[in-house]
This record gives sequence, C-alpha cells and structure tokens, in this order.
Amino acid sequence: MARPQTIRLHSDIRREFDRMNSIKEHGVTKYSTAYILNAVAVKFYKSPKTIENIVFNRTNISDNFQASLIFA
Repeated sequence: MARPQTIRLHSDIRREFDRMNSIKEHGVTKYSTAYILNAVAVKFYKSPKTIENIVFNRTNISDNFQASLIFA
C-alpha cells in the first residue's frame, strides 16, 4: 500500500511535468522532454529516470488507487 506522502509526491511531480510541458513559445513547446525530466529531477531531488518512471506511470502505484486515496 502506498503512503499518502508518496501519492502526493507523484501527483506533484506529474503536475510540474505537465506545467513545463504546456509552456509554448512561438506556437511550439519550449522545452524538450529530456530537459523537463532533468529540471523536475533537480527540483524534487530524484534521478531523471525515476521522474520518467513516475510521469509515464511505470510505478507500482495505480492511478485508481491514487485517486481513491486523494478524493476519499
């Protein structure tokens, strides 16, 4: 069972990734995926590979489980 802190951390990481990914300049995405993964990794004191696994749902915490805990 995932701890609430872990669920919140993963949610915050995904939110930050989505925020940076939505930044556009001259109609195109300003930052590459690799840059965003590295920037988020630095911000959250994790490795870029860990951030990649969290963002692309390669962790053992399912979204349904997360949602049930967050909105319970």
